[in-house]
Amino acid sequence: MRLTERQLQVALLAAAGLTNKEIAHYLGISYDTAKNTIASVMRRLGVYGRTQILLVLVARGYVDQAVAGELLRIGLPDCHTSRDACLGAIRALGGRAGRQSAEEGA
Repeated sequence: MRLTERQLQVALLAAAGLTNKEIAHYLGISYDTAKNTIASVMRRLGVYGRTQILLVLVARGYVDQAVAGELLRIGLPDCHTSRDACLGAIRALGGRAGRQSAEEGA
């Protein structure tokens, strides 16, 4: 089962360590939407904790290892201090990951 672009964005933010409230704020969605989307992503990926999300995204080809490393390198500090830097990083990473998953379906 594939993740939507929004689910992938939320998954990447969750993997970067953001809370539901922070994810909602950064993406301009409600807290409940963020919470429900994370629950949906975790069900689809078959994981039971946020720490597993990035590992499964890499294993299933949504995100390559270089992208995952970049997320961990820049995502954690930037996402907690700069909304624009965080969203820019997630858009860039999600765009690359989204292209990979689209190519798999073709």
